[in-house]
Amino acid sequence: MLITDIKSEKDAIHQYKLRRSMICANAVNAVLARIIQDEEYHIMVLQDLLDELDDSAHVEGGVRKRNIHGGRKELARMQVPYCKK
Repeated sequence: MLITDIKSEKDAIHQYKLRRSMICANAVNAVLARIIQDEEYHIMVLQDLLDELDDSAHVEGGVRKRNIHGGRKELARMQVPYCKK
């Protein structure tokens, strides 16, 4: 399910980028750019969840390994607020 969701987000990004190339209105392109950022954030969150599930299935020496792909640093780069629960 998570892999399908990641693919759907990537497909959406492709479509938004295609639309941006067809539209000359700066305001519309700015909104589409923000939507693309949101979709990229969704991919990162879904990938982190997928990694966490994968890591929980692979335990070495009694220690669970995690491989988070720059999570919070990537959020800062994208200027998306990080909400820690």
